[in-house]
This record gives sequence, structure tokens and C-alpha cells, in this order.
Amino acid sequence: MRLSEEQIGELTEAVRLEMITRPGITILEIKSRLYQKLGHSYDKNFICKLKNKIHRERITQLDRTTLSIELAKLQDAINLISDRCWEIINNRKCSIRTKIKVIRELSNAQNVWINAYLNSGAAGFIPQKRPKKSKHRRHLRFKKDWNYGKI
Repeated sequence: MRLSEEQIGELTEAVRLEMITRPGITILEIKSRLYQKLGHSYDKNFICKLKNKIHRERITQLDRTTLSIELAKLQDAINLISDRCWEIINNRKCSIRTKIKVIRELSNAQNVWINAYLNSGAAGFIPQKRPKKSKHRRHLRFKKDWNYGKI
């Protein structure tokens, strides 16, 4: 029996509701409760796939939340560092060497945060695949060799 995306979504929500009401529920218990509610017996492997999908969604959501908190902490720390750096840069009594060192540290701190943000995937960038090399380039290389020495 084939199920549409809408039906699979409804079943996923039903399984999620059962998992919320009883966190330690087994696959066979979910199968029996779905049979009681919907009147149809689903395959235990299919229910297991839905349950695993829900667990993956929960873990991903938890990771994103934790990641956002940690990125915010890092950004706050870098903001404190940058405030102190700007105080040193604007101080007329500091030597130029000290100011140059502080400017380097300031730029390094900003680079650390940007790299952490981009590497975390929070920016939403999807890595692009490299384009395949065309066969025409190889053909053109040989064509150049044939024309070598001709006037």
C-alpha cells in the first residue's frame, strides 16, 4: 500500500503524539495504538522508520539550539574583547606598536567568530559541487599542438 506525503505526515504526527504521551513506548505499542485510532495495521518497520525520523528531528533541533547558545556566548566574549581593544586603540598614551598588536588581535577575534559561524552551518550555506571538466578543453589542447609551427 502506497501512502501519500500527506498521509505519512499525519502518521508521523500520530507517532510523535504517542511518543510525547509515553516517552518509553515501544514500536509494537505504537502499532497497536495506531490500529485502535486509525483502524489500520501498519508495518512495524515503517513505524520504526517514522520513530527514528522523529528522534533525528529532535536531535537536530537540540543541536541547533545548543549551537545558537554557544555562538551567542562566543560573540559576547568577542564583543568584550573588542571593547577593551578599542579603548587601547583610542588611548593616546599607548605606543604605536601596542596599537598595531591590538588591531591584529581585534581582527583575529572577528575572524574566529566568522569562521565558527560559517563552520557551524548556522549561516545556511550549502557547499557547491565543483563543476566537471569538459572534454572540450582536452580537445583544444591537442588542437593547439597541431597548429604549432604553422604560419
